[in-house]
Amino acid sequence: MTADLLAPLDLAFWNIESADHPMHLAALGVFPAGSGAAGAHAADLLASRAAAVPGLRMRIRDVWRPLTGSSLAALRRPWTGQGEPLAAALRRPLSFGGARREPDPRFDPQDHVRLHAPAPDFHAAAGRLMERPLDRSRPPWEAHVLPAQDGA
Repeated sequence: MTADLLAPLDLAFWNIESADHPMHLAALGVFPAGSGAAGAHAADLLASRAAAVPGLRMRIRDVWRPLTGSSLAALRRPWTGQGEPLAAALRRPLSFGGARREPDPRFDPQDHVRLHAPAPDFHAAAGRLMERPLDRSRPPWEAHVLPAQDGA
């Protein structure tokens, strides 16, 4: 995949997220384990499948542009709806910055998939994992395999 600018809404979520204001999404799936090795198998399966999904290799990098005469003119030029599609007008450089997705040359899916020890309070442990901010220096996703003590 090639680098591309974040859409305005994605950029807003990216810039607003902090430890006090988490903006990332989380999902919880509960599956019967069937065996004691099911957690390790699930983690290995997730990592091997993630390697084949190009979008999961993309990290987000801030893009800053200095103010210039042409970028100031772009700020003053309103969108008229004629000639230029709205999507193109919204992606015009605004000179103060933005962010783009780009391939991470050091991507390793094993760095994003975690196998945890069985937890006595499964839901509390899952909640703690979901409230943590993502590492912004690498592709912004994680998968956690968290077995419950009953094997689920």
